Amino acid sequence: MKKIFWSFMILVMVSCSREKNPLSPAIESDFALYLLKDTSITVDQIEDKDIDELVLANQPLFSAEDMELYDYSLHLIYLKKPHQEYLGLQDEKDLKEANGRPFVVCASGKRCYFGCFYSALYPDLRLELPRCPIISDDLWYYASDIIHLENWWKVHDSRKNADVEQALKNAGIFRAGIAMELKGAQLISRDDTGITMQFSFEIKNNDRDALFLLDPQKVEEDKLPCFADGLLIGEDDEWISVVPPLRDCPQQFDQWNRNWFTKLESGCSMNRIILLKDVDFSAVKIGLYSCYFVYHSPSKIDREDRYQKDGRFWIGMLFSNDLQIQID
Repeated sequence: MKKIFWSFMILVMVSCSREKNPLSPAIESDFALYLLKDTSITVDQIEDKDIDELVLANQPLFSAEDMELYDYSLHLIYLKKPHQEYLGLQDEKDLKEANGRPFVVCASGKRCYFGCFYSALYPDLRLELPRCPIISDDLWYYASDIIHLENWWKVHDSRKNADVEQALKNAGIFRAGIAMELKGAQLISRDDTGITMQFSFEIKNNDRDALFLLDPQKVEEDKLPCFADGLLIGEDDEWISVVPPLRDCPQQFDQWNRNWFTKLESGCSMNRIILLKDVDFSAVKIGLYSCYFVYHSPSKIDREDRYQKDGRFWIGMLFSNDLQIQID
């Protein structure tokens, strides 16, 4: 009789604890993303609250079980199905309605950080620019099974979280992605047609998989500017893109060519030099500037093409480090 009584009491205690703890569903998954139970709450209303006091929805929007992988270098989430099936956002107007709606990222039963949905196309002027990770209009920049957790606030990046990283590794979906370093940049010549500049960069594959990377040496010269922003030169918040005139550009989001890519094995590096010719530089005066480079690839490589037997096509947009450059 006592055994039955204590079994009953344990069952009641477990049931009660799950009722009181809105986080409890996340314990069943290594990684999960939750809405709040009250979806009328906006992110500005929770910024000063203890994350453990937020009341979460009973079920996550998606969890580790719904994910193929997580590229930690870019914080790109690769899902097993289109994101519309998890987020319920069919187009930009749906995202507009979700503007400022918070979500909470949980890992192994812990609440790690909060973020929000944010539309740059239809900003809510009542809300400040989010100081947290966001899910934005990038939903339609990438293939339909990819979600980008962005961070526009440069003071702090909540996405870099040890608990999240470990949980992704435990679930077998962590991918380190790539790292890029801008190695050098210089002005080569200047004449009546413009200037010629040269810069070099190195990409290292930190991922466990072999990656197919867009290779500037393999992209036709007149199409390279469609996929590379050239150098961005400036200071403070004023930047100028140093890029040759665009010619016959493909539709970047949808069109790509396998021959543009080079396979880079895990742990290996690729060094490239890019020459920028006939660039209009009239807006840049003589002086010392900072510069950086943005490396990216066609963003809508579908799932059936993306995964190969000997590797996968890398997708994303990666910002380099800053370098100093003297313009004479």
